[in-house]
Amino acid sequence: MRAVVSGIPVVTQEWIEMCSDHNRLLPLDEFEHVRWKELIRKRGQNCALFADYGKIMVCEGCSPPSYDLQWLIEESGGEVTTDPLECSLIIAPHQHSLEILCSEEMEVPPPVVVEKYILDCICENEVLDVDDYQEHQVVDDLL
Repeated sequence: MRAVVSGIPVVTQEWIEMCSDHNRLLPLDEFEHVRWKELIRKRGQNCALFADYGKIMVCEGCSPPSYDLQWLIEESGGEVTTDPLECSLIIAPHQHSLEILCSEEMEVPPPVVVEKYILDCICENEVLDVDDYQEHQVVDDLL
């Protein structure tokens, strides 16, 4: 995923085998993975995927690791925060117990989605509906 986000071609296993057989590096063109090649092309047109989303908070314990998800978000035009009171979206692992306390300034807590949301948005090159990725109970208590 890092290669795709960085615009680096992703090759098939066949490229590795053919390079080994020929004892040299072969041109990538014939061996680029079709799905990722198309996504890299599309991302070139829209690499600011999360630019209008607002700040995104990534919880610890995610898979892929939170630092990888944060990098993917930032490289896709998003902004990351560690403050749940200033975020517009929270990424948390499926079995993460998370309590979001709303201050009086916050009308509703931000949506909490699983890690797959970020990965799927990048793979589809569009911001997807969060409803399909919400697997957490959110506690809405005023401070």
